[in-house]
Order: sequence, then structure tokens, then C-alpha cells
Amino acid sequence: YHKAHPTLCKDLLKFPTWTAYKAFVKAMFNLDYNKPNRCHLGNYCLTNFEKCLLSILCLKANLETQFIAKIFNRSNATIGTIIKNWVPAWDEVGRHMSIIPRVDKDLIDKFEPASYQNLG
Repeated sequence: YHKAHPTLCKDLLKFPTWTAYKAFVKAMFNLDYNKPNRCHLGNYCLTNFEKCLLSILCLKANLETQFIAKIFNRSNATIGTIIKNWVPAWDEVGRHMSIIPRVDKDLIDKFEPASYQNLG
């Protein structure tokens, strides 16, 4: 899907690619993307990766919870609870990233996660 829509991740999440987003989530939250499993009533159980994703959709893309609920086939209340639980984690990541005084090549070489380096 992302190969057919290469700018979607940048447009919605402000990450250059889906691969970069997955690497960031792995580096920050130690979450891997896994295909969801069916859990009950034919719905898919939301993985922690998907919960992380839907919360950043609200924060970065300014999508309303009602719209996100439709995308993920969940109630507005469920989506609201997930976002409420994930916002502190995203806030912490943002605070950590904002204290970096000056980002230059030396700093990136020192602290860049190996998963980012492997992307090329």
C-alpha cells in the first residue's frame, strides 16, 4: 500500500516514509509492526504499534477521534482512551528530542539508532 502511496506517511505523520516511521517507533518505543490478528466478532485486535499509530494520527494529522474511529472500526470512546494513554508517551519522546541543543553530523553519528543507519 505504501509503495503505491509514497507520500501518505509524509502528508499525515510528517515522516518521510513508512519505513522511517516504523524505524522511529522501534527506536523510541521498541515496537515492531506486525500484521493484526482477528480477536472477536471478526474485528482485528489493535496491536500496540497500531495504537501508537492512531495516537500520532490525532496529534500530527489533526484527525478527529471520530474519523480515526471509523478508520480503525472502533468506537470513539475506545479511540479516545487509546489516545489518552499514548499522548504521555509521545510527549516524553518530544521532550527528549527537544533538549538536543544542536543537531549536526557529529551528534547524529553519535546517537543515531542502528535501525536508522541500516535504512541507508
